[in-house]
Amino acid sequence: TTRTPSDSFDKGVILDQSPDAAAEEPEGSRIDITVSTGPEVANVPFVEGLPVEQAVEAIESADLEANTREVPSDDVEAGIVVEQDPPGGSEAEPGDVVDISVSTGPEATPLPDLTGQPAGAAEAELERLGLQVDQDSETGECIQPPNTVCSMDPEPGTEVEEGDQVTLFVQDTGGDGGEGED
Repeated sequence: TTRTPSDSFDKGVILDQSPDAAAEEPEGSRIDITVSTGPEVANVPFVEGLPVEQAVEAIESADLEANTREVPSDDVEAGIVVEQDPPGGSEAEPGDVVDISVSTGPEATPLPDLTGQPAGAAEAELERLGLQVDQDSETGECIQPPNTVCSMDPEPGTEVEEGDQVTLFVQDTGGDGGEGED
């Protein structure tokens, strides 16, 4: 008995025999049969945690197709596979698709406009967003009251990610709005 995969025959069905069924053979003669093991299977590789290029290569080497999609992740650096379906170690048919989610890194958010806010409160709000904050004295014209944010760098609305640097330019306590200072 020989066993072989077959996409055409269910598991356990005889695919071939030798000699043929119509042949007359002496009693006790050897008959060779080939039995289907069902469709050929591919083992889905474990690719979570791999760089996307290595993951796609491993999937394609297993005779499967990779379908990638990007997802933000605060915990996994950009370009690394964070999830796969079907899971690694499962069986699939050759040519089946393995969906992989690839990290784009932390999700960017627009920098809020804190102009006119008290400097301490503005700094605390930015730190809650995971940003690094510096305060600097405003040297140009500023219409804001003392100890408030005159401007920001980068500009409000700019896409920022956790760990990015933001500078708050604050109106001095002794300033008069930036006018008439020598």
